[in-house]
Amino acid sequence: MQTTARTGSRINPRLATAPSQSVLLRLLDAFNRWEETKRQQRKLTEMPQHRLDDMGLTRSDIDRAFR
Repeated sequence: MQTTARTGSRINPRLATAPSQSVLLRLLDAFNRWEETKRQQRKLTEMPQHRLDDMGLTRSDIDRAFR
């Protein structure tokens, strides 16, 4: 039986506690996901405006996406 955590009306499998996964492994996984998100944000923020224009993004789109 799989355990899942509910957030609002949606099920969030990342918040599920798997009995075989230690707390330390879950913390490391969460940290790795946070670090990857910050890396992506930094890369987009450092991009020149003409590249963002090519992708149809604005600086405010980046700010909103990573709030």
